[in-house]
Amino acid sequence: MNAETAYVFRHALLREAAYQLHLPGERRGLHALALVLMEAVCGGRPTATAVSEEAPPPPHPSDAFAAELAEHARLAGDPEKPGEQPWAAIRALYLRRGAEAAARQFRPLEAARLWREFAGMISGVGHAIALKRSGNALERSGDFPGAVPLYEKALALVREAGDVEREADILTDLGDAMRSLGRGPQAVRACEEALELCLKHRLRRRMGAVLASLGTTLLETGRTDEAEKRLREALAVHRECGDRAPEGQVLTNLGLLMQNRGRPDEAEATLRQALAVHRECGNRRSEANVLGNLALLRKDVGQFEEAAALLHQSLALHRSVGDRRGEGLACSNLGMVAMLEGRGEEAARSMHEALAIHSALGNRRSEGIVRGLIGTLHQESGRFEAAEEELQRALAIHREVGNRRSEGVTLENLATLRDSTGRRDEARVLAGQALAIHRATGNRRCEGIVLGQMARWDVLDRNFERSREEFRQALEIHRETQNRRYEGSHTCASALVPLLEGRAEDARATWLRGLAILESIGDDHQAAAEIEAMRHACGLAGVPPFDAGRDAPPPRPAPGAL
Repeated sequence: MNAETAYVFRHALLREAAYQLHLPGERRGLHALALVLMEAVCGGRPTATAVSEEAPPPPHPSDAFAAELAEHARLAGDPEKPGEQPWAAIRALYLRRGAEAAARQFRPLEAARLWREFAGMISGVGHAIALKRSGNALERSGDFPGAVPLYEKALALVREAGDVEREADILTDLGDAMRSLGRGPQAVRACEEALELCLKHRLRRRMGAVLASLGTTLLETGRTDEAEKRLREALAVHRECGDRAPEGQVLTNLGLLMQNRGRPDEAEATLRQALAVHRECGNRRSEANVLGNLALLRKDVGQFEEAAALLHQSLALHRSVGDRRGEGLACSNLGMVAMLEGRGEEAARSMHEALAIHSALGNRRSEGIVRGLIGTLHQESGRFEAAEEELQRALAIHREVGNRRSEGVTLENLATLRDSTGRRDEARVLAGQALAIHRATGNRRCEGIVLGQMARWDVLDRNFERSREEFRQALEIHRETQNRRYEGSHTCASALVPLLEGRAEDARATWLRGLAILESIGDDHQAAAEIEAMRHACGLAGVPPFDAGRDAPPPRPAPGAL
């Protein structure tokens, strides 16, 4: 009877049983043989390179199998002598190469695991660098809580070694992770400590990354003027040093800052520059972020179809590179667009998907934002108790993480909720608090929205003089920030002033101007709401509806319940 020359196992348990029949020494020999044969197929063993080198090692055909080769090397060694040569050195070689390959192929969790295993096999600064790289990979997957202890351990090692430049580098990474976890003060401290090191030791190129991180943190904590100053300093350093990829990231954050400050044309131009740089550098993760920001610009001017298309592109890219945090942001923004179009059920699905992702990642800042959106959706569907609960939870998170901008937005939404439930005095107090925060953080767009809401209340209370001035300021800001949706809505609302003063023709002309703006941007949902409000007001005033003689409007879609 001839011996078998190959085995085919139809069940993993049978395979494991056959494997265990071999003696330990035989198994080690088989793993050693497998490693040698795989290396032969791949053109031999790649050359080892020092982990301290900034550039990754050149590609090698074995990279696709590096993680398997590292495991064969581990199993080929004697467990009683884990550090023996040559197997330990071979395993370290392939762990490092496997980590680099996984990062290139957008498998951040596998990259993080391989870097951690590699870190356990080396010491000194190399150990710190491997821990840092593992933390970087976890950040790319959205696991910021997991990245922080790795950075802290790496930081202690480089300080012990007296490596100042890497200390500044790891402090910057730690600041980024803290910011993403909503720990604004800790993030600022880490970045400022890194900046002091750069200034003291003249680390010019490193200073660009530190300034960028500090500027982004200041932006997210509402210190907008300081943020713009630091981001522009960072941009100058990156351009001076020819660092294109970091330049693209700073442009992204500057575009977001201009967007928040109500400068949409500058924001669009800056984000387009950033997009070109990210595509030039092959930075798909950052490309996805910019597409998301461009989508929000389209949303702000009522171009919801374009916004949704850009967000779907962004979502696909985030998923392709394994960026769970980015996936959550895209889902929440898709939910917001669906809510604005009156598609409540779709909005709820997207928002809850986003909430699950952010909660799993420990991303408190984004969790607070999504809870605020869910609260607003509850309010749209008339579930006021549920809306109050979610908005209060969102407000607590914003205050916990120092997100002043979102705190202002949530106070604004709580104000409209209190008014909807017959508590206008409370609503005015909350709106005043929101307005103060919007002005302090330079959030011009939301400042205009709150002023318009306050004007609505004043006209209903027949305080026409104050209402006129608030509408004037609100519409001026809407035009400045190109907020066409609210320009149209508040123009329609301002028609109440002449209507209640008995000037029906002036009111009709004003209302029709507002409706024309909403129709020009295709915002059927808000147009239907304004028509409904106008007909009610005209009925109370005893005048014909302002849309008499026009084609009947489409029915207003009912928001879906959560």
